[in-house]
Amino acid sequence: MLADLNANHHFLGYRHTNTAGRQLYNLTLNRTIQHIGPHFPTYYSANSNTTPDIILTNFRTHHNTHTAPGPLTTSDHIPIIFTISASPIQIPSMPRPSFKQANWASFKTEISENINSTEFPDPATLEDIDTEVEKWHETIKTATKNNIPTTRHRTLPTPKHSHETNTIMIQFTALRTHAHIHGWTRQQYNRYRNLRGRLQEALIQESNTQWTETIAQTAAQYKNANTFWRKIKALSGQYNPYTYYLLDDRNERIYKDQDQEKLHREIWDNVFQEDEDEAENEDTTNLVKEFLTENIDRTTPYHTSNKDRLNDIDDLLTDEINEEEIKYHIRRMKKTCPEIHYTTKTKPINIRLHERAVKIWTALEDQENPIYEELKTQADNITTYNNWFPSSLTNIDTAPTPNYH
Repeated sequence: MLADLNANHHFLGYRHTNTAGRQLYNLTLNRTIQHIGPHFPTYYSANSNTTPDIILTNFRTHHNTHTAPGPLTTSDHIPIIFTISASPIQIPSMPRPSFKQANWASFKTEISENINSTEFPDPATLEDIDTEVEKWHETIKTATKNNIPTTRHRTLPTPKHSHETNTIMIQFTALRTHAHIHGWTRQQYNRYRNLRGRLQEALIQESNTQWTETIAQTAAQYKNANTFWRKIKALSGQYNPYTYYLLDDRNERIYKDQDQEKLHREIWDNVFQEDEDEAENEDTTNLVKEFLTENIDRTTPYHTSNKDRLNDIDDLLTDEINEEEIKYHIRRMKKTCPEIHYTTKTKPINIRLHERAVKIWTALEDQENPIYEELKTQADNITTYNNWFPSSLTNIDTAPTPNYH
């Protein structure tokens, strides 16, 4: 699994930890997963470089892997080139002479033919000695170039297959080729699955054995912990002793973290650079200004608004509400307000009018308003009721009046 998990933990090289990092650490301790890279920074900030991108795998994998940084892109992370192969992986390296493949006989012959004994004048000057030494160096360089090949890659260490493993691989390949030409039968497919399982187990066993022996030899040779882990990472193809670099527009290598962060910032500035044609579009600018002017109340905080602008509508805020306006709003509310009816089964029947009617009725009685006597007479003479009529009005006179004072 390759993902930007943003997991922070000490085993990943961070000073602090977070929840994702602690969970990954526990899974690693329980041998549920293993962390295989990358071992180089994938994110550069102004003051640090970190590796938030992580590659995880289970313990069933036996393939050869290699991680390397990719080219610089518009992303704020460095791309990761992850190679998975069942064969040995060859990765680029610094050019170096391959002494195992050198032709030493030809090298000696060429040296003998080109280096002649020279008699120095007595006394010899420093210029004479420097000239002969320079000729000798050039002869050595020419012979080395002609007889010792240069290697520009290295092969990651892989276990050598046993005779049994090679036999299974030959049978596995032959059976798959035969099925590709003639098709599968049930018996052949079952044998194919059996060979595949045996081959996987054999490769895992050889890989574990090889790494166990390699780690034991490395531990015996390097007692320093930092040196030991550097060698292990180098053997696994995850460590490069040379500083990783980025290429700028002039194809020059950038090594320092500060310069790499600056390069990232320059690229992002170009990505989010404002288009000149769009920036000079006056129609768009005027349209935005017009919208802001018309909707200034949506962008102005209420505590900074101009309260004096309400002076022109003071009459609307202080005018007396007349009877026509009340009737109009009651007609508008009938379609949306729930009707007060005995079928609502409200327990406090006496306050179905939300205490407003009771308060008004009491106020009319206290003021000895003539309307009160007329309404009370009509209420006492009621003998039949329509279905829609509020039943709570029948006992308002005898109901206990709430204390509103």
